[in-house]
Amino acid sequence: MSPPRARWASLTGLIAGAVLAILFLATPAASTHEIDHRYLVVGYVQEGSGQAIPRSRVRLVREKTGLSHETMTERDGFYLLIVHLHDDDAGDALEITAGRAQVRIRAWFRAEDAARHRGTRLDFVGGQARERSDLFHETFAGYLAR
Repeated sequence: MSPPRARWASLTGLIAGAVLAILFLATPAASTHEIDHRYLVVGYVQEGSGQAIPRSRVRLVREKTGLSHETMTERDGFYLLIVHLHDDDAGDALEITAGRAQVRIRAWFRAEDAARHRGTRLDFVGGQARERSDLFHETFAGYLAR
């Protein structure tokens, strides 16, 4: 191949690679828009007195993959984290940290129920974590109604 043709082939290859990379990056890798493809962790971060801690960092790490998700609490101490999970991921371990408190929970849900949101409520009060999964749907509905 002559030098101009080699340069043209190389340039064409680079352009094709760039286009593929853009298309790949523009396509959502995690389809968390589907109810049965996500697990939600909602809750509040508060001082021991019950005072909200705004702009507090909350971090979730999925043990199976090591992928982490972070958010900051709102003015009222509320936070929402979304993890990409499928039906066969029920029971996966999640490690959640808020401030100095750290807890490991399991993502329990009924795989056959694809109509209801999957998740749990996890509050951090005074550096202690408390899971309250019975309040998840009510808390999430309140968040959606804001």
